Amino acid sequence: MSPTTPATTGSPSADAAAEATSIAEALVSGLSAAWRAIQARHPDVPDVVIALGTGTDRRRTRAKLGHFASRQWVRPAVRRDERGHGGEDGRAAAAGEEDMFVHELLVSGEGLALGPVEALGTLLHEAAHARAEHRGIADTSDGGRYHNRRFAALAEDMGLHVADAGRSGWAATSVPPATAETYRDQLEHLRTALTVHRLEAPPRPAGAAPEGRMLAAVCGCPQPRRLRIARTTFEAAGIVCTACRQEFRLA
Repeated sequence: MSPTTPATTGSPSADAAAEATSIAEALVSGLSAAWRAIQARHPDVPDVVIALGTGTDRRRTRAKLGHFASRQWVRPAVRRDERGHGGEDGRAAAAGEEDMFVHELLVSGEGLALGPVEALGTLLHEAAHARAEHRGIADTSDGGRYHNRRFAALAEDMGLHVADAGRSGWAATSVPPATAETYRDQLEHLRTALTVHRLEAPPRPAGAAPEGRMLAAVCGCPQPRRLRIARTTFEAAGIVCTACRQEFRLA
């Protein structure tokens, strides 16, 4: 992101856009500074693209705080055109130069509501995954949900307290006071930067289906009649059963 704030026209919408940009810049700046501090203490933590997004998954009871995803971003190599020129920046790709892939670190906007210490904990947790990727260590299974003892060892080395989370394995991590003291300057930076957080979506109602899927609806008959109906159709207006004269409701 550009370190400068765009010029505004003085209109309310332009002022709001400039303020939103400034807030986003501050958030990413604070998170990036903390990640660099983690790398300074643990040089095998790789570079990442930090992305802010939603951690809400309506199949889960709570929003996730973040995730690490390997090689999700690419920086294409600049290749010569037919005349031998390079790209727009004038640099020609060296012979054999390849695209460079970069890992992704997503920090959920919902998790920012928990404050700077939890945000640091998310960074350290995902940094442990990043170290595992860098070292070629299989630290999770079950699609990344189960955190094994290899992850626990890496997380403890990052300065985290690790606890058994049941079906998720050793996924429960927290920042002890000694680690918070180690990253005192970064926590202060985050405390200043975390001025907003994303609202968490409410849980999906019983009987509801994910967006774009069919819903199950029943009427009020003694032996209810059952419909499968598109969400948009169901929400557009009430649908009445001609037998019991009652509206269909979500099953």
